[in-house]
Amino acid sequence: MDKQIIAALEIADHEVRLLIGQFFNGRLNILKVERVAHQGVVGYTIASETHVVDAIKKAVENASRNLGVLIESVLFILPGVHLKRIQRQRRIPITGRVSSIDIRRIYNDINAAPSPEGFVLVNTLVTKFFINGSSTRKVPMNEKCDSLTIEAECYYGKESIVYPYVGLVEKSGLRIIDLVVDDIGYAKEASLFEASIDKPIVAITLNNDMTRLALFHHGTMLSNDYLDRGFEEIHEVIKETFNVPQDVVKRLLYNNIDLNKEAHNDPIFMWSTKSQTHTMTQHELFEVVEGELKEFMSGLIESSEPIFQLGTPRFILTGEASVMEGLDSWLVDKFNVDVTRYRSTTFGVKDPSLTSIVGSFYYYKDQEIYREQTYSSVNLSEFESVVLQSKQEHNKDDSITQKLKNMFFER
Repeated sequence: MDKQIIAALEIADHEVRLLIGQFFNGRLNILKVERVAHQGVVGYTIASETHVVDAIKKAVENASRNLGVLIESVLFILPGVHLKRIQRQRRIPITGRVSSIDIRRIYNDINAAPSPEGFVLVNTLVTKFFINGSSTRKVPMNEKCDSLTIEAECYYGKESIVYPYVGLVEKSGLRIIDLVVDDIGYAKEASLFEASIDKPIVAITLNNDMTRLALFHHGTMLSNDYLDRGFEEIHEVIKETFNVPQDVVKRLLYNNIDLNKEAHNDPIFMWSTKSQTHTMTQHELFEVVEGELKEFMSGLIESSEPIFQLGTPRFILTGEASVMEGLDSWLVDKFNVDVTRYRSTTFGVKDPSLTSIVGSFYYYKDQEIYREQTYSSVNLSEFESVVLQSKQEHNKDDSITQKLKNMFFER
């Protein structure tokens, strides 16, 4: 897979996100990030196919122009709305040692199980292998045994949600390499499956128009939920209170409040309405949003109270609204819970709104053992020709530069 160029696509509620990546020596390198705004989705409901398809085409066109080759297929990040989880086990006899053929055979057998009515299989995650009387989370390749049993979590999406989203991608002229549920992508990027083995994890994605919550425990995503509430409520309070332009509201909230520090009275924004000049201080802004912020976040914490029966959970925040400085420590202080903000360490995609889409690359890489083939999003021969041509042009430029240096500086 290290030679493959993989594109991953996510249709968020207000923008299309397209990432082009490649693994090199086990490390993910992001080659291109494209974000194109649209108004075609409200929450997770598709309001305008045309707006979304046009945004996808624009993102693909921009990224293809930058790469020098056409992007033909993508990993597609699917909203995990109304998911149904079913745990399945399968056992097969083994002759000699476990091979990759055996692993794929038993994995495909699980995938062939009938889906619940109205649902379609979107992701299968193997959680345990049972071999020679013991269990392991590691693939027992080349182990000698008589039989192999695997346990897997199968996640099914509602057809009424999956098919319309898949249709948008296909109408844009792209093929889908694989589907990745957004919260599973989040978990792969932030290593939540491993972190939840000892204690429950509540993964929260804070967006503008909606909020996602997912529960991970014992290395499994047990459940997830979408709330049709987001930080848009706080945006509206700021807009109505100060009568400021809509395009600066998010900037004011996310870039001018630090919950780790006491709000100051210095002006942070100045604007005019009807020949009158207005100013806003950080203290004034914080006074307006503090109550709304506490009410909103307390609702999320309280909705997770039943999880405390499993043990004291750890809350991990990501998403575009999680960029607010000090949000994690503020929640620790206000609600006495364990809270951490997550940001990717991968260069070029540290924006927390990209967490799920970055994780889709790791999901696809981890599933490699269960596939007979790994697909690329571009024609690799054409891409290698573009890279070779670029190197030749670069070397030519270096040669000319060196000649000039020799002419003028080495006399």
